[in-house]
Amino acid sequence: MSDTLSLFARAEAVRPVLSTRSPGLPIFRGTEQHRSLFYTPGCVCTCPAEKAEGFAARLASDDTGWSGALRQRARAAVRERSRLAERPFQPECLTVCLNNACNLRCIYCHSEPDSKALERLTLDAIAAGAEFVAGCCRDQQRPMYAVFHGGGEPLLERRPCEEALRAIQAAAARSGIALVSYVATNGMMPVERARWMADSFDRVGVSCDGPPQWQDQQRPGIDGRRTSAIVERTAQIVRENGAQLLVRTTITRAGFDSQAEIARYLLDRLAPDEFVLEPIYAAGRGRRSAGYDGADAPAFVRGYREVRRLAHERGVGLESSVHWLSAQHGPHCQVLRQVLNLVPGDVATACFKRSRGSDALASRMAIGRYEPGGRTLSIDERRIEELRPALLSPPSRCLECFNQFHCGGLCPDACPLDPAKSEAADTGDGLGPASEPNGFRCRVQRALAWLSIEEAASAVPAPGTEGCDETQGVAGVLLGDSAQ
Repeated sequence: MSDTLSLFARAEAVRPVLSTRSPGLPIFRGTEQHRSLFYTPGCVCTCPAEKAEGFAARLASDDTGWSGALRQRARAAVRERSRLAERPFQPECLTVCLNNACNLRCIYCHSEPDSKALERLTLDAIAAGAEFVAGCCRDQQRPMYAVFHGGGEPLLERRPCEEALRAIQAAAARSGIALVSYVATNGMMPVERARWMADSFDRVGVSCDGPPQWQDQQRPGIDGRRTSAIVERTAQIVRENGAQLLVRTTITRAGFDSQAEIARYLLDRLAPDEFVLEPIYAAGRGRRSAGYDGADAPAFVRGYREVRRLAHERGVGLESSVHWLSAQHGPHCQVLRQVLNLVPGDVATACFKRSRGSDALASRMAIGRYEPGGRTLSIDERRIEELRPALLSPPSRCLECFNQFHCGGLCPDACPLDPAKSEAADTGDGLGPASEPNGFRCRVQRALAWLSIEEAASAVPAPGTEGCDETQGVAGVLLGDSAQ
């Protein structure tokens, strides 16, 4: 644990070199015993301790060498944030939430599905949404992505899923574009349905929380029955039928110290191509069952680092919303991710957690709606224009954080557009706001981001080799999309 605590201390000591307020540039400095690290999105430099102050002074105006590289990348990061805020809504992905019914009762489910929920996303709305997204992808000469996800189990019944997929495939074919399909499932289904799923989708994401003692306790059936054996069987069918298998695991506070055990089971028994690990979202049932705060962040990071090592050894990709340094982003809002998300009620929602049209409308997260009279999907461009810049404007307390360009902030625990939650010192349930300096998600995201930056810094050129600027006493490396 001492190594992890040291990582937190280093990450939380990083400070801006210059003012990060206009007209300053977001360049940050972390100090170690014998050297300093200088970072901006896309570039990291190292400098011996005795030369660090001189190099820091040059960053105010020197556009040559590595100081120039840092300044150039810092300006690019500011421009990219502006571009994201101004980019037209031209979705590349259609996400459909077919229903809000489920055959499980997971202890932390953020959407709290109802097994008797009758409202469905209509096939006409799906077809209209598919035409809209396919047209955007055709205009941009991009492949289209179709994701079956949402507040319930999309494969609770085969027929609605099959009809929806067929409608999306037809829209993509009419636009002459490639389609990549993905379904997120709890894996609880008959063998024949699992085989159809594996044959029909390019990628299948199966949710599993680990060995039976974790899976059966955290993800029981609606009737309380065990689920682990059937989920294992579904994963095997997916592998045997050639679809890519992704396994998504939710880690509860009780499992922070057992992440390696959970990962070994999943890697050995389910053998995924990709692995997604997430701490509980503090929403829905998760708000009652999360039970962690900022003091628990080191325990989670220690376990996550071990999972990361195991995944690397197996050649399996690992992703998490708390560790996403490879691209500039903000909250996980669908309008920022160029996703058209349709939910029952035939409403397009900006928030993936709003899986009911009525909820999206009440929370002002609705950005569109299917109009059955005209058989068209209307998009609320004005609402999108309001949402995007607001979502990409970090709170004042975040302006001096090195991770501000790669952080989801409050999301998905709470919406950053809710002033009461984004500015409060505590939500009253022991969790605290997600982006408070001492909050769980904030501390975890900073620590893991700084870990990746330190790892990138280990690749800087040695003295006397190309890439090491002897005159400035600094060496650097430009970061590509693989920094994670």
